Amino acid sequence: MKTKIFFILGIFSLLLITIFYSSANSFRSIPDTVINKRDNLDQRPLSPPQLSQEIAWDDNGIVICNEDTQKQECPQICSDGAGGAIITWQDERNGANFDIYAQKVDSAGNTLWEANGIIICNEDTEHQYGQQICSDGSGGAIITWQDNRTGANLDIYAQRIKGFSRSPGLALSSADDDDDDDDNNGAMILVVAIIVLACVCAGILIFILFRKKRISKAPKSR
Repeated sequence: MKTKIFFILGIFSLLLITIFYSSANSFRSIPDTVINKRDNLDQRPLSPPQLSQEIAWDDNGIVICNEDTQKQECPQICSDGAGGAIITWQDERNGANFDIYAQKVDSAGNTLWEANGIIICNEDTEHQYGQQICSDGSGGAIITWQDNRTGANLDIYAQRIKGFSRSPGLALSSADDDDDDDDNNGAMILVVAIIVLACVCAGILIFILFRKKRISKAPKSR
């Protein structure tokens, strides 16, 4: 009887020892696996980030100002909020003193203001320079600069430029029937009344509806 008990205890002890060593080996293998994976990660070469190299505007850049009588320098730039930009610089085209000019370019690379820029400040007694620019949040910009117009001491000036380009105006009506030949070496001049029916603004586009009516004409020639 005692022999059977010792035999059973011996087998049970062997099972416990086997389970203990198996568990210990399993736990020891976990850190080794983690370290091996970490080593493999460290040995992999890092790929450089893939950046788009597509050129959106003309090759070698677009002309902002190429007025060739004098130099233009120290450009500053800000976004117009629509993929374009407003650029300002100091310009010596008008003589020995620097003036401040600006130009706007759209997202396609087209300049929107006058060729070679519009004048921000051309007070001609002294220099204007050291310009800085920021967006006004409405497609335009606010430009500030150092100004020496009052004498030896520098002052600070600023100007806001709106985002839309300046235009001399558009012809709303230029129909050929506004005047006519009277077949007698003269002409009939028609007085035209234009009644504006509606004006609707959508963004920077303005739609004007109008009606044109002839209300009188010149008397016939004798």
